[in-house]
Amino acid sequence: MEKNSSKLTIIRDNTFLFTAIWSDSAFWFWRASLGSELLDLLERDVETIRARMTDEYVFLTVLIGEKRDPPSDEARKRMSEILKQSSSRLVARAIVIESEGFTATVSRGAITDIEVGSQRRKSAYQVFRSVREATGWLAQSLGRDQSWASEFNKVVTEQRARLGQGPA
Repeated sequence: MEKNSSKLTIIRDNTFLFTAIWSDSAFWFWRASLGSELLDLLERDVETIRARMTDEYVFLTVLIGEKRDPPSDEARKRMSEILKQSSSRLVARAIVIESEGFTATVSRGAITDIEVGSQRRKSAYQVFRSVREATGWLAQSLGRDQSWASEFNKVVTEQRARLGQGPA
């Protein structure tokens, strides 16, 4: 499924994964645990993004919901390999985990493990508690101003609201 809305290109839009490209950024949010079905979809989406992004770009991941099993060692390794496939034009990745408590701590630890395993190239990454913080940091990473960050935040917020996936 691909839809265009001004600068937004929706690559995937289903119940547990949403992937899109906007301006010089790509983003996805998912609500499922890292199982083989989700990993297959993520891998296909990374391939699509890599093929379409011809200039430097940033990537935003938003994990939705708190009920997620920690990824297995095999899933962590596979996700690291998927992220290694990202283009050399990828400047920075931001990950947003809005939940608090033990589950969020486990998720942040798993993400750090995945990120360390995928550091084949030099792109920055950071974990945030809100989309607004993440889009501000990504704007700086790309050398964009805060109006770009505000617009990116608005696009992500609108898509999440449309999909009923909570506050951004």
